[in-house]
Amino acid sequence: MADQLLKDIHNRPIAVIKTNYNGQIEIYDIGYKRLGFYDPKSDQTFDNSNRVIGYGNLLTMLLN
Repeated sequence: MADQLLKDIHNRPIAVIKTNYNGQIEIYDIGYKRLGFYDPKSDQTFDNSNRVIGYGNLLTMLLN
């Protein structure tokens, strides 16, 4: 799957979403710092410290 570039309302890039080889989906800020990941097997979203944020894909909630 191709990387997904997220942009703000002014069309400036703010984040990138990538899918790993193992199926996990990760979100990175524009400086390529990992903000967290979603594990579809457990249906949970985790922050950068591996704390559970919630169930389902909540990656965009990690953007400031």
